[in-house]
Amino acid sequence: MCCVICSDILSIIIHFYAIQTKQTCRMTHSPIYDFFMGVWLNPRVRILGEDVDLKMLAEVRLSWLLLFLLVISAAVKQYDVFQTLSWPMIFILTAQLLYINACMKGDECIPTTWDIFYEKWGWMLIYWNLAGVPFVYAFQAYYILVNSLKNSNPNEGVSMTLILVLFVVLFLAYYIWDSSLSQKIRFRMQQQGTYIPRNAFPQVPWNVIKNPKYLKTECGSPLLVDGYFKYCRKPQYTADICMSHVGHYHVISGQVYYLISILHFLQA
Repeated sequence: MCCVICSDILSIIIHFYAIQTKQTCRMTHSPIYDFFMGVWLNPRVRILGEDVDLKMLAEVRLSWLLLFLLVISAAVKQYDVFQTLSWPMIFILTAQLLYINACMKGDECIPTTWDIFYEKWGWMLIYWNLAGVPFVYAFQAYYILVNSLKNSNPNEGVSMTLILVLFVVLFLAYYIWDSSLSQKIRFRMQQQGTYIPRNAFPQVPWNVIKNPKYLKTECGSPLLVDGYFKYCRKPQYTADICMSHVGHYHVISGQVYYLISILHFLQA
């Protein structure tokens, strides 16, 4: 509840401050829509002499690090009670930490993503960054913890065959998601002359295409038609949906919002 209230208050402050200081962009002049989608593209504050992008901070640091703490807390509680971790808890820990680590190790790729360079920072993003991501995505770990406490047996009814299948699908989907997204974003960086190789762990194979093939669109922007994108249009979203489904196997929290989000980005 506290995060929801803070998100609402921050959304109001950002909205009216942007209007007052004339830092708005692409306004529709529909008050509800503009408040929901935002009116300020990249709000910044000066901290220790440096400009800090509040949208980037909330989306990459606050949301995923808070989720990390919540998921780890559930695992620690289960271990404290049973002196062991259940296989469902180990699985959800692996799934969440892979995703969280990807956000940290690939943060140089994030400024070129749709959320940062195009979406305005309104109530939708602020709420989801501060309340949605950490508390909705942590619900799987919380459910597994509460269910194990009720049964007094963390591995009761667990099928090791199913767990093995889930792990295989998770790792395969993660590899395709990580490498295809990296290909696309680093292609943009190559076009802009900003690409600098990094060695943050893990750097999966085939994450950068040398001399990629691309088409020029009618508006003049390049369209990648190499690597994964030689075979399909949105490999990263397909893999992301697979990770979402295996990660939500035990509970179905966040699925509706997640699928709506995917459909929204597919229009981009």
